[in-house]
Amino acid sequence: ASPWNASSTTILWPNQPMIILHSPNIWTLSGFLKEHASVEFVDAPSSWSFGASADVSRVLQNRACLFIPDHPFKNLFNDLYALGLPPFVPSRTWLSRLWSNLMNPWDDQTYDGWFHR
Repeated sequence: ASPWNASSTTILWPNQPMIILHSPNIWTLSGFLKEHASVEFVDAPSSWSFGASADVSRVLQNRACLFIPDHPFKNLFNDLYALGLPPFVPSRTWLSRLWSNLMNPWDDQTYDGWFHR
């Protein structure tokens, strides 16, 4: 038996940092998925913990997760993968286009995942 709810009609969209949410590419993707997908995409709560069994149970009520990282070293992916929740992740090509179009809100330079150096 799978640890997640395979009969669920919801897909968790767990990471939506502001830098990603302000991207026209994400607006287009989100609009397309909401209009054409046969599942519902749900946002993760703004505050949750893998140490709390209720929070983990809530995550596992979804059929899978859509993971769009805002940088290549996001540990949340490892946590979701360790839970056994099937991830949908964009291709490296799509992510490279997305990341190269993101702008750092502090200095208007291309965002590279690091805000403070």
